[in-house]
Amino acid sequence: MNSTIVSALVLCGVVFAMAFQEPCKDEIGNEYQHGSTFYNEENCNRCFCTNGILGCTRMPCVKPPPEGVCEYNGLRYNAGDSFKDTDGCNTCRCMRTGMVACTYKACARG
Repeated sequence: MNSTIVSALVLCGVVFAMAFQEPCKDEIGNEYQHGSTFYNEENCNRCFCTNGILGCTRMPCVKPPPEGVCEYNGLRYNAGDSFKDTDGCNTCRCMRTGMVACTYKACARG
């Protein structure tokens, strides 16, 4: 008879613990279930919900340049702009997709 009572207490303890796994809400009101993981609205930090407490990584979010703008070697160029590559020999062009296309030729050293 004692083993039956112990089993019932363990079962009650599990049910009790599960009943208090609260969901989390982010700063804009989205609700997440206990145990879930997701990315924040900038899509660069991973968040997790643990019993009503929301935690997220804190990596800096780098926003891409606007459409029609390229970033190359720390500088911004508009679509259609041509400029010298960092080697001073090849030429690059900013594409409207935001990608940079460069020639690839052997350059004289010196």
